[in-house]
Amino acid sequence: MVIVGGGGGAGRGRAAGGGGGGQVKIETITLNLGASLVITIGQGGKGAQQSGNNTDNGLTGENTVVSLNSGSFSQAYTSSGGQGGSGSGNGGSNGNGNAGGLVNGPGQNAKGGGGGGAVGPGTNGSGNGSSSTGGQGGNGVFIASTGNSYGAGGGGNGRNGGSGGSGDGGNSNPSGPGENAASNSGSGGGAGSSSTSGGNGSNGKVIVQIVYRILPVEFLYFNAKYSESNRTGELSWITAKEWENAHFNIERSVNTVTSWEKIGELAGQGYSDAPVEYDFRDSNLPIAGGNIFYRLKQVDFEGNSAYSETRAIKVEPLPGITYWRVFPNPTTGSPFNIEIMDPSAYRDEPISLRVIAPTGQYELFQVDQIREMGALVSSYFESKAAGVYTIEIAWGAKGEYHKVILRR
Repeated sequence: MVIVGGGGGAGRGRAAGGGGGGQVKIETITLNLGASLVITIGQGGKGAQQSGNNTDNGLTGENTVVSLNSGSFSQAYTSSGGQGGSGSGNGGSNGNGNAGGLVNGPGQNAKGGGGGGAVGPGTNGSGNGSSSTGGQGGNGVFIASTGNSYGAGGGGNGRNGGSGGSGDGGNSNPSGPGENAASNSGSGGGAGSSSTSGGNGSNGKVIVQIVYRILPVEFLYFNAKYSESNRTGELSWITAKEWENAHFNIERSVNTVTSWEKIGELAGQGYSDAPVEYDFRDSNLPIAGGNIFYRLKQVDFEGNSAYSETRAIKVEPLPGITYWRVFPNPTTGSPFNIEIMDPSAYRDEPISLRVIAPTGQYELFQVDQIREMGALVSSYFESKAAGVYTIEIAWGAKGEYHKVILRR
């Protein structure tokens, strides 16, 4: 988005200054669906007039304001107007802060400065006698998409007129009215003679260039349901449109949304303007049950990806299923593992682990970390004879027993 403030009007007089160009801002913003832009264009300043305001100084251009409203977010972007040129010789400053040129020389040798432009300052007047020339206006910013420049300064007066910057600022005229700045360029006017008027600054401008991002996939819906009779997770989704859609990865996480695993993949349609239906069945639900979360990872032909919203189902544990898993069973003692199958059943309570031998003797372990449990039992088995051992796991108010066959 290019925002240009109004250009300043030029002064009038033998050594009057050119009007300053309006400020030029280039902003890149993100517009969400439904966002609105409220635009107030800064008007260009009038040049000095022989009648009416009867002043030797041009008027300052107005600010151009763009207000963005996007849901709960709003912001205003402002480009300042350029200053008016002085009848006493100084060019008006540009809204970007670039100064106008200064009056140069005394008496008949005086020549006014050019107005400041968005790219750089106006120049001071130069030369003496018949060669005295008003300053040149500073150049404006060239915008390739329009082929035009914006925010140029106007030329200052001398015996010879100074030219406006970038071809859009007004040229000065030592023997007549100063040239108005190019229409809707936010540029400053050119200085005029003392018996006429300074050129008008032009109105500002707002150029909005919208770059649309084509979404690879537009979802109509994504649902997840639990089939109690089949003990499966049934996923279904429909896309309204697809663009370069290679495939979907189906991802799952159990009792958390931070640890995802890929459980399947379905090919996409590539390109489609018509609704496309997809279905996926998760037949390998955790035997301990829990809250099962699903999401879709959409991948395009270049490997770029985006995620769908997350869906969840509640799965009950299978009858007789315990919270812990001990394996391998039977075992030779090493390796030996104990894992919790339902993390939601453990609330960081202290864990006691008791291994009971076939003789009834036992050894009790206090566990600091779950991952140490298997190693503790494996170390215990190193010196034990073959037989059937009982492992008791107790935590909080819960407890369970597991029979383990030790072989030699």
